[in-house]
Amino acid sequence: MANWNLSHFFGTTRHQASAPPSSLEPFQGVAHELLYGDSGLGRARAVGVTSTGRGEGVTTIVSQLARAAARISEDAVLLIDANVARPAIEQRFGVESEFGLQDVLSGRRDFPHCLQPTSVPKLAVLGPGRPMRGSDVVEWESALSELTATFALVLLDLPPVN
Repeated sequence: MANWNLSHFFGTTRHQASAPPSSLEPFQGVAHELLYGDSGLGRARAVGVTSTGRGEGVTTIVSQLARAAARISEDAVLLIDANVARPAIEQRFGVESEFGLQDVLSGRRDFPHCLQPTSVPKLAVLGPGRPMRGSDVVEWESALSELTATFALVLLDLPPVN
């Protein structure tokens, strides 16, 4: 497992949290619970968000949750666009990358070369990347372990279940 120094990625300045935009207020409590686990359930390391069908607002919800978590976290937060059939996270955050999740899972690239900083302090995005080939080996468990050792919270925008 790698525990990368992300200071070169996000800078070394700690950002002072000011009052959250009103659009983030509904997500602040959930983000705090995921990051710090005050309810006794324990701290989350990775959370996937999905729905039963397309167009139910999952990308909006997970994007706002990521913004809120990055705002209150002392460490970096990662948002992964795992909806490879209909990716939307990179566009939503105004970033673009040739490589992403599928490249990492197949072993074609490593994480640090695929992460994209966003305009939100302490929030990085991992886009879907190039399509996997049938011969690619998926290393999802080790990849997720590596990411959760590096980021305060990993959020996944997942495709609908049906």
